[in-house]
Amino acid sequence: MVMAAMSDYRIVFEESFRFEGLISSLRLPEADPNDFTGSGTHSSEDDGAWDARTSSMVLVNALTNGPESLEERILLREEFSRRGLNEVIVVGVSCFSQFNCPLTIC
Repeated sequence: MVMAAMSDYRIVFEESFRFEGLISSLRLPEADPNDFTGSGTHSSEDDGAWDARTSSMVLVNALTNGPESLEERILLREEFSRRGLNEVIVVGVSCFSQFNCPLTIC
């Protein structure tokens, strides 16, 4: 039912591909080039964005591990990869190691 809802979401919100909005919600905002404080933090940390990102990753994990069929799980993982999930994860890990972002890696 969730996969059907995600497909319907794509149509209603005129996304080019399924999961486009979900992956874009995981992306970190660009750092402010005029911020000379040296804090290295993103403004989105204060408004619960990391909690939302964590919940989105839980959803991605559940979707890719849910199907009984190995072939279906592989297809979903490839679809998420094409949408840019791998890059989002690499940037998140980089953020964690450089700026002490509150990213939890299990």
